[in-house]
Amino acid sequence: MPAPTLGDLLECVVVLRDGRGRGARYVVDHVHEDVAICSYVFRGRHVPPTRWSAGDEVELGAPADRGWVVGTGRVEAERSEGSVTVRVERLQLVQRRQAYREEVLVPLVLREHPADRGRRGRTENLSATGFAARVDGVPYEDGTELLVTLAMPEGDEVTLPCRKVAGDLPQRFELLSCDRATQERLARLVRVTELARRRESRIRE
Repeated sequence: MPAPTLGDLLECVVVLRDGRGRGARYVVDHVHEDVAICSYVFRGRHVPPTRWSAGDEVELGAPADRGWVVGTGRVEAERSEGSVTVRVERLQLVQRRQAYREEVLVPLVLREHPADRGRRGRTENLSATGFAARVDGVPYEDGTELLVTLAMPEGDEVTLPCRKVAGDLPQRFELLSCDRATQERLARLVRVTELARRRESRIRE
């Protein structure tokens, strides 16, 4: 199965998210090598909910015939209100439900060894493939492998291996292994949170 390329996203609607999981929908207007120029879908009618600065880390996601294309990158420039240039560093194809990320607040403990007391923190966004979190203490070095214990809303805990991939405030982590039942549980938590947020938004409107 061929890996996705940036050209596959030309004229597609993608979701750009910042490190806290906040984001909006953009259309990919132009691509050149690893650079994409994107326009906010409501450009000219509404102000984008997120303003970007050069160097901001972003995550992007877009639907595809075979699943969900996800990637990471950095903002090169906000060209004008509603238009942004992004240098994409990595693209991969995953199952859509596993990759979808939402602002979900879950208490956690990160440990380098099972016997460690660990560092406490809280997720700022979560998916079935990874999370971003603010954690006590000095940021971990990129590539550090850890154990994360998530305090689930039902009252129990889930412990999984993870790796620090980027960022300081917040730090971003990918899950290294996760059984199907736990993946489904995390994806369900993300989906329930998303639906609740949409209902609240409709009530306010």
